[in-house]
Amino acid sequence: MDLSFIRDPATVRARVYVGALAEGTTRDEMGEYFQKYGNVVGLVVNRGFGFVQFESEDCAAAVLQDKHGLIHGKKIFVKPAQAGLGGQRMVPQNATKPAGVWDAEAPQAATPNPVAWPPYSRKPDFGASLMNIPPISYPSWLVVPGRNDCEIIVVSKSLTVYAEAIESHLKRLGLLVDLLYPNDDVPIGKVLGNISSRGCLYAVLVTPQNEEHRSITVNILYGQPAEHRNMPVEDAIKFIAENFREKVKRDTIASQAPLPTTPTQPLPVTPMTTTSLKDKHPDHIQSLLTILAENRMVTVLQYDKIIKYLNERREMQVKVELGDEAGVATAILEEQKEQQKQQQQEQDLQQKILSILNGPSITGSPTV
Repeated sequence: MDLSFIRDPATVRARVYVGALAEGTTRDEMGEYFQKYGNVVGLVVNRGFGFVQFESEDCAAAVLQDKHGLIHGKKIFVKPAQAGLGGQRMVPQNATKPAGVWDAEAPQAATPNPVAWPPYSRKPDFGASLMNIPPISYPSWLVVPGRNDCEIIVVSKSLTVYAEAIESHLKRLGLLVDLLYPNDDVPIGKVLGNISSRGCLYAVLVTPQNEEHRSITVNILYGQPAEHRNMPVEDAIKFIAENFREKVKRDTIASQAPLPTTPTQPLPVTPMTTTSLKDKHPDHIQSLLTILAENRMVTVLQYDKIIKYLNERREMQVKVELGDEAGVATAILEEQKEQQKQQQQEQDLQQKILSILNGPSITGSPTV
């Protein structure tokens, strides 16, 4: 399908926004569902939402009259699209300017129908509590060149105003923040993995649903990774500020701690604690296993932690099942692997010899 239609402000009246899409919904499934309303000429599917471009305004109007439907057994909701997917918002006639996201001095009613922002976002005290949070003292030696403290993942450029408002509050608190616009075909899990690999501490996900409900999803990427979905935006910013303040404090204390001196007396010998199969999984491993059980994305580093832990548990289970024979069984397995490796090398060598013998013969030089 031609995506030029869906980016054209002139065709916005024939375009609808689709929210609350089930995880994994494809373009084909969207097209199959909405073709009953008319000819679909463009589709964009993102995580949890999408846009449908029809050939005529009547088709879009029919969708809006129907209001709700089911895709993958999950109820969706539709509403008129705003002008410019990834462009500027559609401003009505006679409107001066839309109220800022957290603008305490924004006019209460610049127009009978203010565009884009829900009523509660235009309250004079919206975001006022964030101004009471003092900036975080960030020692210069803790700054890592080229690394952001937080990256805001913006799934559509139409969310830029909302994302920039969040960015400005986080920057005022002392964090190094940047906006990130991933391509539509890149999974969010892969984006989070790339951000984490750069040493970033936090990732904030912004979707149209977040803008509508004034919320964000916060991902903690350092230490024990955690995801906090759809937090109210003010609570989320306060949470990030407190978490970051505590991390800076811990890092500062750790850097100032004196180096351990050599003890004059021998330390008492304490029995080494060993992990038992009867022990429950560590909390950070249990949380990762829960994420996998819910079919949610985990990073490569998190997979490595799970694999390492399961290998350790496997070795413990071998010792429990085989007892004293565990070492013998391990040696036998290693010997079998070595034999298989040698056999494979011999087969490869035979194949090379046969390919040489069966190859075309080399003719002598032509006679003069």
